[in-house]
Amino acid sequence: MLSSIILSLPLNKIIFTQMFGDNPESYAQYGLPGHNGIDLAGAIGDHIYAAFDGIVIDLGFDPKGYGNFVVLSHKSSGNYIYSYKTIYAHMDEPTPVSLYSKVNSEDFIGKLGWSGNVIPAGPKGAHLHFGLRNLLRLSNVYKGWIDPVPFFSSPPFREGPGLSSSPPFREGPGVGSYVTVGSIVSLANGISYLNMRSSPSVTGSTIYSLMYPSHPPFKVDEIYNEGLNIWVRSGIYWMAFKYNGVLYMHVIDELKSAR
Repeated sequence: MLSSIILSLPLNKIIFTQMFGDNPESYAQYGLPGHNGIDLAGAIGDHIYAAFDGIVIDLGFDPKGYGNFVVLSHKSSGNYIYSYKTIYAHMDEPTPVSLYSKVNSEDFIGKLGWSGNVIPAGPKGAHLHFGLRNLLRLSNVYKGWIDPVPFFSSPPFREGPGLSSSPPFREGPGVGSYVTVGSIVSLANGISYLNMRSSPSVTGSTIYSLMYPSHPPFKVDEIYNEGLNIWVRSGIYWMAFKYNGVLYMHVIDELKSAR
């Protein structure tokens, strides 16, 4: 199952600069409908960590693309097949790990930098490009690349005015984790970003992304349970209400703004 791989965060501090599926006009030249990973800002030299146990299957320098990069291959939990890859790109210097060496989750594998093709060019463009590829889904529109955010063991939070860097997820008046058809839902406390998809799956095409705070409440038209994961549909959009034990949305009492 797709939910059988749980990723740790590749940086100590997570600040998004580009989300999965963003900027389709920039990626059409590569035959992609949008950005095939996530970009994370940081200071040059910030440590980069392996997101999951794996083997180093590729590394090197791509001057017109990824710059200094490393690719890890992973087995999903309870599986003997290496069906996932993660890529870490634009590093400050070549990775210290060796080709075909084994790494463990959260092992140091490089430093954040601005090598390769970054925008803006130079140190101001320093970031980590992080991508997750499912080798069993190479026929999807992203050539196997999927949004890694729902797979993180701890949800990453965007920092900034009015945003939380740690998830409170506390229950309170007008807030709940029990959802039914007809419920009015919104982003949970601390969640700054959520994909709206074409189907109840992390492989469903991203139609739109909810961003805090500019999002309305939604009325739930349908619910789909996927094991411990709960997906809700509002109109044509499917959203993860709860995923990998993390509450991404909550039920609210406010009705007047509901779609």
